[in-house]
Formats: sequence, structure tokens, C-alpha cells
Amino acid sequence: MKTRRQLLEALVGDADIVPVLRAPDADGRKRIAPIPVTPELRELLIGYHLTGFFPPLCAVTKEGRRYNVYDAIAIGSYAVQKTDEGNFCRWICIDIDGEAGHARGLSDDGVARACDEAYKLLAEAGLRPFIETSSGGQGRHVWSLFSEPIEAGYVRWLAAKIGDRVSIAAGMEVEAFPKNAFPSGPGSLVALPSGANYSERGGQIYRSDAGLAIAGATKGDVLTWINVYRSDRAQHERQCEIRGRRHRFDRVDGEGVADRLSMEAIAYELGVVTDESPAGLLQMDCPRHRSRSKKSLHVEPEKGVWYCHGCGKGGGARGSGAGVYSLAQWLLPDGMTAHEVFEELEALERRLCVGARHD
Repeated sequence: MKTRRQLLEALVGDADIVPVLRAPDADGRKRIAPIPVTPELRELLIGYHLTGFFPPLCAVTKEGRRYNVYDAIAIGSYAVQKTDEGNFCRWICIDIDGEAGHARGLSDDGVARACDEAYKLLAEAGLRPFIETSSGGQGRHVWSLFSEPIEAGYVRWLAAKIGDRVSIAAGMEVEAFPKNAFPSGPGSLVALPSGANYSERGGQIYRSDAGLAIAGATKGDVLTWINVYRSDRAQHERQCEIRGRRHRFDRVDGEGVADRLSMEAIAYELGVVTDESPAGLLQMDCPRHRSRSKKSLHVEPEKGVWYCHGCGKGGGARGSGAGVYSLAQWLLPDGMTAHEVFEELEALERRLCVGARHD
């Protein structure tokens, strides 16, 4: 069994930004301060989280902005971390909300049912999960650590599929992290376990067959689960039936979804845009090969086309959804069927619509 500090160090990893959770404001809204950290400050923050004592903190970003945090209560971890090699994840987490403090939270029985399903699915995938009570003590976080950082695209796809199956078991949608394959701010962080400032029942780790095993799943384990899931068509169709989604995801469906999305949305939501020219050319890091420049994949939204100069592949045409569909297919994990690509496009459309309503 690993110590709580070792567990937190594994969840935070080598992040250069650590989100500090502050006391709620007068209206009860959560407040978060993303703190730029050195390795030394990162270690101090973990210690403060475990003891519950946060002295006044001050940090300065590269842009010269100063952060002063006087009312910190805990720290979190962002699901996706950006590196020179791309976007990576160190963990996966299924967030199951209880009724207390959540308008759409689950009853105790619902939480237990969803928790058991998430634990079972992650264990079956060889991901060695552990369960933690959320900070308020009513909900649950089901975590799995990776033994090495894994490309965010694979982990996000895995999280979405496991989240769907847990939602079916619970009868209500649960959150699965990472939600995206790129760093995306407050919506992508989870508060870390074992916070001394949580409620009496909050942040407690109470179930882990493998102890607090940090030497967890590998990229091979994740890819094996993805391949098994894709081959299990009967289970997939059963999910669609339960959710009332008897769509035929054929080419007509794909064109309809693709026509409603822009190539900019596909590029920024599913990939890593490294540069944007005044003329509107988006330069991206291609997920299909290692690129030193990180700019080999070019997307021209006005023309509706894209091309990777490293792979010699491209697609799209003006006036149709072909560019959107083919770019999405290129950026998503290799080997996805047309059915699965269209499903991802619909999920992206729903997510963007929800974000627009919140704005």
C-alpha cells in the first residue's frame, strides 16, 4: 500500500499548473485559482492539502500576472496535461454525484449502483481502480492511475465509453474525466483525495483491491480495452437501445452532423492547434506521426480542406461536410468505424451547444 502523499504525487505528476480550490463565495459558487508551480511549490501544495493548513500563497505567471490565494482549502489535478510531445493523461476518473448539493444527484442506492459498475468496468479493463468519497461525503470518485502518461485521445475515448455504461446502470448521466483530449480549464479538473479540509466523510479511500497501486495500467492495457469494446457490437447496440438511440449512423447521418459543425471546432476540440495564421490557416500537431515542428497538419477552414505534410494524407472539399468528417476521423483514435466517428461528432455537437448555453 502506497502512502497518501505518494498517491497525490502520482495524480498530480509533473504538472506546471496546479489548480487550488478556494472557499466558496457568498453565493456558494466554487472558486479555483490555477497556480503556476515549481517542483518545490508542487510538493508544498500537496503537503498543505494533506494537513489542511494553507499559508498565504503567491505565484507569478510567465505573463507577469500575480496570484494571491489566502483562502485555499484543497488542490486538484487537471485531467489532461500538455507536454512537448502532445497531450497526455495520468489518470481516469468517474465522478458520481450524490443528492447533497447537486440538483441532479443520485440517491444513496443510485450512487452505490453506479460506483459498483464503474469499479467493475475499470477492473475488467485491467486499470486497478480505487474508490474515494467526494469532498462533501455523498458522492464517489472512481479513479485509476496509469503507470505512464498515455495519449489523451485514447484515454478520453475510454472514459466516454465507460461513462456511458455507468450512466446506463445509474439511470442518470455521470461525469467521466478526461472530458476532452486537450487541456480545457476548470471543467477538466477533479479535487484530489485525502483533503484535510473536506467534510468528515469526504476524500476517504475505502475500496481498492490492489491497494493504492501507482504502478497501474499501461497504454497497452488501454488499447486492449478499446479494441475489445469496439468488437463487442452486441453490447454497443444494447446500449443504443436502452438509451432510445436507434439511429443508423450511415453516411447521410454523418453529413448532417458534419454540416452543422465547423472545421475550426473539430481542430480545436479534437486536436492540438499549435499556430494560426492571419489568413486563417490552422497548423496542428498530427497525431499519426511524430513531428518536430508540431505544425505539419494544415487545416484551411475557408476551403474546407486539410493536409498533413508528414503523412502525405488529406481530405475535404468546399461546400460539404466531407472535410469535417475526414478531419475528425484523422484526429480520433486510429481504427474507429464510421458509426463511432459519427457518434463522436454528435457528442461534440451536444457539448458545444451546452457550452454556448452556459456562456
